[in-house]
Amino acid sequence: IPSAPYTNFTSSTGATSSVTIIPGGTVAFKDTTVNTPWQFAPTGWSWEFGPSASPTGSTQQNPIIAYGSTGSYTVTLTASNSTGSTAKTKTNFVIVTN
Repeated sequence: IPSAPYTNFTSSTGATSSVTIIPGGTVAFKDTTVNTPWQFAPTGWSWEFGPSASPTGSTQQNPIIAYGSTGSYTVTLTASNSTGSTAKTKTNFVIVTN
């Protein structure tokens, strides 16, 4: 039975709750949305990274994002397929500090 994706993500290092970097640092994000069986697999991605991110959003599956200003940033991934879309938001997922 086809279903909208069960959306989730981590950092490329496997962090699930938060990542700490310095200003100007980067975070590699990894889509960990359930993709089996194939009816659940996402075919599109929409990321939101916060106002200091460069870029502030992406449609790549596994983007690398730079952050310029100190602060804590909420990250949201919305994964979609032909059945629908679901979002996963992680508050304070990126912490930028000196």
